[in-house]
Amino acid sequence: MLLLLCWLLIFTTCTVEVEIVEVTTEEELRTMSTNPSWFYRLKNDIVLTQPWTPVSSFTGVLDGQGNRISNITFESTELTGNIGFFAQLNEAQIYDVTFVANANITMANPNAKSETGAGIVAGNAIDTIFYLVKVEGSLAVTSLGNHKDVRVFIGGAVGNYKCNTVAATGLYSNVNLTATTLYVKYFAVGGAIGRLQGACTSTDLAVGDQSIVDASVTQTVTNMTVGGLVGVVYQDAILRYSVASGAVVKGNVSNGDAFVGGAVGLCQTIQHIDSTASNVSCFATGISKCYVGGVVGGIVNHDNDPVESVRLRSVSSSSVVFCSSVTTSSCHVGGVAGAINRITINDCVSYASPTVIGNGYVAAGGLVGVLTSGRLIGGRVYLDTMAIVDTSDITEVHLGGLVGEAKRGGSDSFVSISNSYVRVRNITVNTKNSAKVGGIVGAHRTVSDTVSEIGGEIHDCCAVLDSISVVSEKAANTDLIDVVAVGGVAGSLIYVSVRSTYATYNTITVKTHGITAGIGGIQGIGINSRLGTVFAVGQNIVYGKFVHSNTDKVGDVYIGGGSGYTQFSTVRHTYSDTNSIEASINNCRYASIGGFTGFSNTSRHYLSYAVTNKLFVTRNLGSYNIGGFIGFTTVGVGTFDSDKTWSYANINVKCQDGATCLETESCNVGGYAGRVSNRMDVRYNYAEGTLTSSDATCTVGLFVGYQTASIVKHSIATLSFSGTAKSGSTVTWFGKLGTSTTMPTPCTGCLYATDLAGVMSLSDPSLSSVFDQSFATKGVVQNFTLPELSRTDTYSQDSLGSNGYFKFSPSSNWYMDEGKLPFLAPMPYRATRLTNVQGADTSIQLFNGCKLEYCWSSEADSIVKGSWSIDSAFSNRPVFEILTDACTSWSLCSNKRSTPDSFACNNNAKGQFCNVCTKDSFCRHGGKCSRGSCSCSTGLGGSDCSVQYCRMNDAGMCGGPMNTCLNLFGSQYTCMCNNGFTKFNGICIRSPAALSAEPKDGVLIVNRIETRRAAPVNIAFTSIFAILLAGAIAALIFFLLKIYVCKSGTRRIKSSLSKSTSDMSLSRSASHFGNASADHISLMAA
Repeated sequence: MLLLLCWLLIFTTCTVEVEIVEVTTEEELRTMSTNPSWFYRLKNDIVLTQPWTPVSSFTGVLDGQGNRISNITFESTELTGNIGFFAQLNEAQIYDVTFVANANITMANPNAKSETGAGIVAGNAIDTIFYLVKVEGSLAVTSLGNHKDVRVFIGGAVGNYKCNTVAATGLYSNVNLTATTLYVKYFAVGGAIGRLQGACTSTDLAVGDQSIVDASVTQTVTNMTVGGLVGVVYQDAILRYSVASGAVVKGNVSNGDAFVGGAVGLCQTIQHIDSTASNVSCFATGISKCYVGGVVGGIVNHDNDPVESVRLRSVSSSSVVFCSSVTTSSCHVGGVAGAINRITINDCVSYASPTVIGNGYVAAGGLVGVLTSGRLIGGRVYLDTMAIVDTSDITEVHLGGLVGEAKRGGSDSFVSISNSYVRVRNITVNTKNSAKVGGIVGAHRTVSDTVSEIGGEIHDCCAVLDSISVVSEKAANTDLIDVVAVGGVAGSLIYVSVRSTYATYNTITVKTHGITAGIGGIQGIGINSRLGTVFAVGQNIVYGKFVHSNTDKVGDVYIGGGSGYTQFSTVRHTYSDTNSIEASINNCRYASIGGFTGFSNTSRHYLSYAVTNKLFVTRNLGSYNIGGFIGFTTVGVGTFDSDKTWSYANINVKCQDGATCLETESCNVGGYAGRVSNRMDVRYNYAEGTLTSSDATCTVGLFVGYQTASIVKHSIATLSFSGTAKSGSTVTWFGKLGTSTTMPTPCTGCLYATDLAGVMSLSDPSLSSVFDQSFATKGVVQNFTLPELSRTDTYSQDSLGSNGYFKFSPSSNWYMDEGKLPFLAPMPYRATRLTNVQGADTSIQLFNGCKLEYCWSSEADSIVKGSWSIDSAFSNRPVFEILTDACTSWSLCSNKRSTPDSFACNNNAKGQFCNVCTKDSFCRHGGKCSRGSCSCSTGLGGSDCSVQYCRMNDAGMCGGPMNTCLNLFGSQYTCMCNNGFTKFNGICIRSPAALSAEPKDGVLIVNRIETRRAAPVNIAFTSIFAILLAGAIAALIFFLLKIYVCKSGTRRIKSSLSKSTSDMSLSRSASHFGNASADHISLMAA
């Protein structure tokens, strides 16, 4: 403390001579190379007349005073080392100057391991203070690098910036930048900075709306990183609070990996970044990978404890994120990020539309292209169209409304998607091969087959979709090893758990040939996965099949209102509500269509239901299984494979017009399941609706079309039948029955109603033609009239089973009011069904106050309540009591309370995404609404004025009215701080130290302009004595140090200032700007 006091006293009395060179001509400017440590001050604009020779190592000060250095060019010969106006800046200070270039640079091949940089301001900079440094014009760089260990960094302003103590701030670029190299290890190109490195947090970097960044590697590169602001934010460096407004960011790679982003190519952590880049694109040829994002190409974890990236936004709905690839290359495209690897991103928003035209591997998402062993939290996506088109029959496509592909890297990793909302009008894929397409994620999987455990999750997410359209047409008779998987939530799930998530859609349309297709309202294909507390509500699922010949039977088809295909999976507390499922299948090997699941292999459905108002199938050649809940279920896991489920479906099956459906082709239709086989245990299920068939080759059953080697217990079917089937014009419980020695009794307590149209009684003499009459006499299956099924005494018969299987109470499996049909008590029902079909009282209290209409449980201690309620705005379906908000404070929209299938705007907004203003209150920070568009205050932008070019806090823009929001170029602004303030995280704050360095008349006077007086205190006499003694010692130290310091000269004082903290920046009085005669500069140390 004593030493600090002595130093402050010394600075108040010590003056130091400073060499200040006032520059008025080009000749005077060139003397910087001779004296690179001096203080230079521009007195006027300077236009260079000859190519500039870079200043080799500048350590001094350049004060531009608002002036410009124009017509910067360089020698046309091959140049070595770092190239720029300054080859290298080392602890230098550059203030208030504009560099204007029209330069072409050729960088020589070093033929050895090296790092070189090029930029209009500097090729390389270390711990340099920039304040109001603007760069304009054009820069074309050709690197002749042709060595596997060469690293090249190119920026519109600075090629490579390294931070030890001073972060990179205050650089603003509006440059047309093109960069090309041959064969290098790393190639980083950025609109402002090529590479930003060092454990510092940089802020306040910007590019203008005329900025263009176009980078190419013509031969081979390990990593090419291209960003509208920064090419690569290297390892521990962090970039935050910046806006990228560039027109074009483009990368071209022939062999290697390319990361291209509207703001940053590649990084570990970036925060609070907005990108309004019009076009971000990557073109991959040879053996290459493109990672393209509206904000960042890739976010990759380089250590074990990274800082998460938060609040990244692609805010322009007119922005396009584009990728093109050939058969040997790949595209990974996201509205915000192309790739996320082993790191968390939070609270990110995208309005930018990913588009891919490719022939290789493709992963595209509304927010993220590929998410590997990371976490995505709080994402929001608002898009009109997402599209992928390719022409190759070896392409693999993953397209998701939020994430294209999510994958787990190994046993020690996990991948999670949560608390996210997706609203997309059109998702379109045209391919000739595999495609996995989903409203939330295209494919979510565990990479290694050796990791046999749940390695990922999706929870508290929703997708509101208009249409999904997928076309995949492979050549005839190709190997069936690829799949098309399409779902409202996910295309494909492998080792993934999904909970508290839903999807709504208008139409899912799929057309395929030569490939297996799994299509579902929730998931297309699920393997080793879990659905719990999930629902899907949709209007139409439509499937069609290409036909190449009359005998062409290529491809399998699995369709369900919830899941197309499941294997080794579990479904619980889940439902699908589908208006129409239509499948027109011209020849296939196998087709399974169900109200909830098309094909279930070694999977369990529990406490779930399906409503399908129309299930219409036209068929030709192939094996078909069609059911109201499951098309085909097989390979039971032991017990309770399908337990406490309910289905309502109106099923219609017909042979295609002009076709001949053969009896040798299997066709099984059931009110609950088309086919049940191979040790399946099905119990406590209810099927209702209607069955219609005009295909006499189909076996039709009220509950099961064809049952073999399995058992059904204590289930009920109340359906009617019309048309014709193998059994004729009437049907019964089974369409066809096969027995086995391991399961000789196929049914126990199986009941159906006979007084509905087309239903055969067990006493009918023709019954023996369907299945063995002895089953009826043994009570295996029993039939009753509807009035009999509505009486409790009907269910007291011993033949129906024991142990209370049909003993009705709110805490049992079944419940009924006398005179009304029974229903499954542990699961919710749509209120309209209960009142109109069964007449049940929806206010019945089940399990500690949980209402019948939204209660899911089978036991009092396992109740699932509090998560569901009935929503009148959602056709009285059960929905989550807490729905994911469609709009947040970080979105550009304004809507009312979120409902599953609506996006109702507040009265201050309109439009598809509620992002068009109708009143001033929509426009933030005082903006005004005029003809649907917000007119924003100076320094603000975006459709709702939330893009802060000049940052705001509680005190106002730029930290209060004493500071100024300065226009840089076009729509780009930055905060200009007044005396007593310092710039921190892009905004002006009060300086806690307020040191001022004022050059005056050639003398740099260092003085203290802010002091703080300690409050007086009463102390004991001994304490006073101790202070007096310390004061005497301090006085002696003071005089000794003064003698030493005051002789130390200019360099020591300047060095002490430039080595301040990484958040130091320059502040100026407002009167200085625009006034070249003003002569006041102050440095503020935060």
